[in-house]
Amino acid sequence: MPSIVLSMLRSRCPRDTAFTVDMSSQTFLHAVEGTPLVAAHEKPKWSEILKPTEDKLVELILYCSTYFDAKKTDYISNTRNRGSMSGKAATFRITDVKLTYILACIKVAVWPTVLQNHTAKRAHDLEAMFRRGALDDKMKQVASNMNEDFQPGDLPWVLPTEVVVQPGQESSKDVLQRQAAEQECICMGTVWHDFDTHA
Repeated sequence: MPSIVLSMLRSRCPRDTAFTVDMSSQTFLHAVEGTPLVAAHEKPKWSEILKPTEDKLVELILYCSTYFDAKKTDYISNTRNRGSMSGKAATFRITDVKLTYILACIKVAVWPTVLQNHTAKRAHDLEAMFRRGALDDKMKQVASNMNEDFQPGDLPWVLPTEVVVQPGQESSKDVLQRQAAEQECICMGTVWHDFDTHA
């Protein structure tokens, strides 16, 4: 595992860590050639998308940390006994490391397109939304299908907010569906922002 990932793991007190040594020991996180999650000869595109790199591992840890912190904050704000949280850390952690890793890999794969299509502020907002799970639904569908024809534009929030339609390219129904999905992402992001602000 890359040194930056190890330093991130060690930067938290062990009892409060969002990403444990057990989580980091998953075999698919240590592949050198391709990934054991999919067979390279069956799904070459996904074998490459899921191949561990430092960027993907860091994104995994940041997602786990954000999830952990949100759960912990929610617990503290909804519990009268603000004493010791000993033994509670496990209830704040991501339970499906494999799925979370796949989502992190998809995020890294589409991010260059996000940066091309959006302003720096919008990209920052989308990144925060991703780490809070607000973009999970469509990404989980993509992760489940692992279609070899997958393109970044298959995720509506990757596309520009303003879509210019050339004659014969897209129907108005397609544009409306895309804009509705984008609006849903914006609303979900607002909910998460409010949660963070008032927690």
